[in-house]
Amino acid sequence: MGASLPRTVLGGGAAVSLTWLSARASLAPLGASLGDRVFVSAYMMFDAGALLASGEGAPKVYSRWRPWLEAGAGARMRALLGAWSFMDWQVGPALPLLRDEFYYVHGGTAYQAPAVRLDAALSIGAYFP
Repeated sequence: MGASLPRTVLGGGAAVSLTWLSARASLAPLGASLGDRVFVSAYMMFDAGALLASGEGAPKVYSRWRPWLEAGAGARMRALLGAWSFMDWQVGPALPLLRDEFYYVHGGTAYQAPAVRLDAALSIGAYFP
């Protein structure tokens, strides 16, 4: 599960604030151990959620929730830090399956998701018995 901090895009005396809420399903069918403490794998992922765009700073503004779907694949590495903890890194391309365009009336495009983006993450976790 994830949520982004709002991102504001300015233009033409107005702005749009963008917030994503999403859930990810991930599958790593192939992997290999690189010694006792490091494991690498290939993964596939699918995100589903919503994108909220809210207008700001203009006389007439709207807010809209739009569905967000994205698929991707990449490489992942896990390193054991101790008996109960680990660190994960992952990187790979992601393709938004819906690319709604949010625009300023008479002012051009405020935001459109890129056709391809780089998905990268670093996380620290713990095993619970």
